[in-house]
Amino acid sequence: MYKLIATCRKEMQVLLRDKPGLATLFLMPMALVLVITLIQNNILETSNQTKMKLMMINLDQGELGHTLKKGLVAVNFFDITEQYEGQAVTEEVMRQLIAQGEFQAGIIIPKDASQIQQHKVVALMEAQDIKNDTNTVSLIFDPGIQHSLRLTVLAMVNRLIQTEKLKLALAELQLNLEDLLPEQEAGEENNIWSSAGDVLKEDASDVSHEFATLNANNLKPNAVQHNVPGWTMFAIFFIALPLAAGMIKERNEGTLTRLRTLPVSISTIFMGKILTYTVISLFQLVFMLMIGMLVLPLFGTPVLDLGDNPALILVVGLCAGLAACGLGILFGVVAKSYEQVASAGPIVIVIAAAIGGIMIPVFMMPEFIQPLSNISPLHWGHEAFIDIFLRGSDITMLLPNLAKLLGFFVVTILLSVFIFRKQQQ
Repeated sequence: MYKLIATCRKEMQVLLRDKPGLATLFLMPMALVLVITLIQNNILETSNQTKMKLMMINLDQGELGHTLKKGLVAVNFFDITEQYEGQAVTEEVMRQLIAQGEFQAGIIIPKDASQIQQHKVVALMEAQDIKNDTNTVSLIFDPGIQHSLRLTVLAMVNRLIQTEKLKLALAELQLNLEDLLPEQEAGEENNIWSSAGDVLKEDASDVSHEFATLNANNLKPNAVQHNVPGWTMFAIFFIALPLAAGMIKERNEGTLTRLRTLPVSISTIFMGKILTYTVISLFQLVFMLMIGMLVLPLFGTPVLDLGDNPALILVVGLCAGLAACGLGILFGVVAKSYEQVASAGPIVIVIAAAIGGIMIPVFMMPEFIQPLSNISPLHWGHEAFIDIFLRGSDITMLLPNLAKLLGFFVVTILLSVFIFRKQQQ
């Protein structure tokens, strides 16, 4: 028993002496719980912090336009914009901004929409043929938003239109009942009620929807186009962990010290690691893409569409791989033990993925967390992938995010070299 107590005491002393490791043990899980819980709590609760950015063009001067605008404001789910840079929103501007991801959706209520709706209701009540080629409302979506959110918006707009149709049908019904003479047969009254029921059972074909893209392409947003790029980026950044673990092993076994006795600079040593692990990250990228193209369809999903510029995917993967290598080398220089990397590294990457929009759309996060997405390298890479896989972007639109990834790589490498040289003094 004495030996057992002595062994426990020794382990406790070792742990207490490792202040960074002790902090990692408690602080990193706490940070993970706080970030994930705050983000998911904002999804589960309807609050003023959760709003979809919606552009609106309301050309209708009738009741339908008023009802739609009032209803969309009332649900408290949309941040509605009708002017941009001091000017009324035009359809061209709307499509451009939605395609760039600045807004998640847009709604166009055409001129005389109320009259069109009135004519449709009257035609249904009188059992006349109606023209289905005229849609009352048009919705335009950012291809980057999830399918469930698109369905939510469509359901909201359809419900509001059905409410207006019901009001029109009841008004028409009242007029018909007033015109119905007492001596007429009851069957005619039943026909009127049946016509009113037809209005309510009519399929909501009044809303057309499409996706805004920067270039003409055949990309179809679906779960595969959304998830494969996001989790590929997540996987690429996990390459930082074995890179950091290898550096710590070299340091503990004295391999790094022996390398330092040779005429080799630390920059050359780091560059060898960067080239090796960047190539591995590219193989990882290709492997994940092959899963989306060959394996997932075996389970009934759509085939991953690489778009018109597959080479851009490799460019983004290269920049993301360099950024991941920079993060891994920084981990390897700063961490004092393998345990610190094993515990803190995955949590850092998961938090960066969470605030970067890979798990939950950024616009659905609390407002004080949304700006943090701009400092997550996973967000930059994810947005670049979404631009390729869903928006059909060219290299010019990718440049800002690519520059951020390369800048992150340069900063982390310079910081790692600086810290390493300070440690050697």
